[in-house]
Amino acid sequence: MVNQTIVIVDDDTAFRESLETLFWVMEIKTRSYQSGAAFLEARDFSDDICVLLDYRLPGIDGLDVLRALTALPCRPPVLLVSGDASPRVKETALALGASATLDKPVNGPQLLETIESALQATEKARRACAYA
Repeated sequence: MVNQTIVIVDDDTAFRESLETLFWVMEIKTRSYQSGAAFLEARDFSDDICVLLDYRLPGIDGLDVLRALTALPCRPPVLLVSGDASPRVKETALALGASATLDKPVNGPQLLETIESALQATEKARRACAYA
């Protein structure tokens, strides 16, 4: 996971900064956006990222971001993170291609394990995209 970059899309500054610190300590690069619109406008969809996406975002919410990502031929793994997502929202996120859903507050070791699993699961698809 050292060569990967974690993209954090969350409007909660304290949460973003705590994740940035966690990854910094582990020498994992991060990029952050405080809204879904900012992330989509940046077109930060390289194949070396994993996205931690908040569900409740101002304007474009996490599900809308996932819907926009479905148009990409090769999309990065996305973990939907929320403090109050209903089971229906979580099911919708998974149906839209999220690799997993996590509840806030996030447990550090569980988060890292989930990211690693998502990256491993999408590695094969990434290689297929590279040849497409």
